[in-house]
Amino acid sequence: ASVGIANVFADAFTVALSRILYAAGRCEDVMGPSTSSNCTIAGGTSQYGNLVVNVVTSSGMMRAGGARVDKDGIDSSVTTYNPWTYIADVESEETLLPIMHFARAHRPDSGGFGKFRGGTGTENVTMVYNSNDITINHYGSGRRIPENQGLFGGYPGCASFFDWMVDSNIGKVVEKGAPIPAAGKKLTDFLQGEFMTGPLGVTSGDRKLKTGDITHSTTNGGGGGLGDPIERDPQLIVTDIQDKVVTWEASQKVYAVAIDPETLEIDHEKTRKLREERRKERRAQGIPGIKYLEQLAKRREERRLPEVALAYLDETRKFCPPFEQELAREKEILARGLKPIGPVKVREKLFSLTPYVDIVVDETGRKLAVCSQCGF
Repeated sequence: ASVGIANVFADAFTVALSRILYAAGRCEDVMGPSTSSNCTIAGGTSQYGNLVVNVVTSSGMMRAGGARVDKDGIDSSVTTYNPWTYIADVESEETLLPIMHFARAHRPDSGGFGKFRGGTGTENVTMVYNSNDITINHYGSGRRIPENQGLFGGYPGCASFFDWMVDSNIGKVVEKGAPIPAAGKKLTDFLQGEFMTGPLGVTSGDRKLKTGDITHSTTNGGGGGLGDPIERDPQLIVTDIQDKVVTWEASQKVYAVAIDPETLEIDHEKTRKLREERRKERRAQGIPGIKYLEQLAKRREERRLPEVALAYLDETRKFCPPFEQELAREKEILARGLKPIGPVKVREKLFSLTPYVDIVVDETGRKLAVCSQCGF
């Protein structure tokens, strides 16, 4: 199940192992999680009249890598569980299958945001061509919930999707010389026809298509980011905008930087103020961890959570005893209570648990977790 539980497991394992490695001081081996591989299978009568079945691999195997502690994740990198990957040439695919690729591109803002961002995911726009007897099946994961996480405050990669349009007016669009479907926009921005989007998951059932029917899909979501996004070097964001892997809008909303949309010049003083305002906003909204845990536990018990979250909880509790034990442990913590100690005098730093939390020994010999930024 390489497009399903294998990916989810590999990403969860990568996060767990990376946290251990960071605490052990092996920062160079730390990496955010990768992402799922979503692929399309096409089968039926080819443009030559013979039977054909093949996976559309032109982007499906290009998985985005997770961020590192000192660099961004690799765009379109190899799969986590393979030492190699295969990426088909689009012209070769169009020779073997009755399809025409309109777009194969990196998907802006898909890599998990962070001090260092995750690798960028990809997307395809593909039309059935020269066949009225071709069946498409798309499979994958990560539509309702991105199937990876970020590390140490980094965001997860974005969610995936699979859209398609049948009985489109693509022929008339081409005759008029109008823009054809491209990456980064919806099919409905270019075409008229019966538009559909994937159901609850990315995977779609078998669907028979014909010449002129078009699919638009993400072939992977994006790698997990690492670290606080408002610590990202503004110049790296400018480069991302120039490379079209991050949008200017996201840079304002997520990274809190002041970049001129026309010249891409950085206003460093305004950026400093924007990021300080973001920190003040966080402090105003934040609550003590024990209070957050109390609210979360209550919402779980009263089932006041989104439907997808409740389904995830119910399913996981059935087959994962350690998960049930973790929920019981949370109740024990709530019953015992937790109180912050405040600033302490550190006698010895034992190790860094994360880039933001140190484990230390204070002057009385207590082992404590303290903020690496302010010492609280």
